[in-house]
Amino acid sequence: MAISQTMDRLFDMSVEREADLRAAYERIRELEYLLADLDEYFDNRADADCDQEGFIPNEEMKFLTRIRELCTPPQPSPAPAERE
Repeated sequence: MAISQTMDRLFDMSVEREADLRAAYERIRELEYLLADLDEYFDNRADADCDQEGFIPNEEMKFLTRIRELCTPPQPSPAPAERE
């Protein structure tokens, strides 16, 4: 295969890859909007009962907690302590 053909093929692959990345990015944005809407929906309905054992969340609070955990960025791992 000639170099120009190889370069053309690589260019085509990068264009396809860029289109895939753009589509994935748009999908992620749509999911972020959906999660924000779900957060608001469940926030208005979340409740918990309390007994001698503590709080007992309703189903809406359970979903709200899961959504908020998912939307919280992960914390970086602490660097290992340097050895002397």
